[in-house]
Amino acid sequence: MNITILACGKIKKDSTSDMLDHYQKQFKWSVKVKEFNVFVNDAVAKKKQENELLLEAIDNGAFLIVLDETGKDIGSRDFAALIEKQQQISTKHIQIIIGGADGLTDEVRQRANYMLRFGKMTWPHKMVRLMLFEQIFRAQSIIDNHPYHRD
Repeated sequence: MNITILACGKIKKDSTSDMLDHYQKQFKWSVKVKEFNVFVNDAVAKKKQENELLLEAIDNGAFLIVLDETGKDIGSRDFAALIEKQQQISTKHIQIIIGGADGLTDEVRQRANYMLRFGKMTWPHKMVRLMLFEQIFRAQSIIDNHPYHRD
């Protein structure tokens, strides 16, 4: 399985990046991150530019998951089942979008095959990326019947 995370914002070298590196080494799947950094002071212009870059990066053949506050709350087993279903139907590529601080446009949301959220709370970007890495690793473990995940 090839997974690409399309993320607005860059993770600086710190303890979070060390944890991301740890998960990156554990993946059996190809998990890559493509970061988009827009340096504009105006929030509206920044959101527009970020979303244009995200739209350009979408692979039309990929199954697209968008992380958004309007998405569905699901458990780890359901997330694993979502990925496993894509494997079973021979999807070659999953892309997951993490928007910027000002969110996503309707145009990006409408491209999603699946809308997901990590609860009702707002999370810092680097924590969302870390939680996503952990859930991808957990999904891989669930699919492989590895004892990492416990119900």
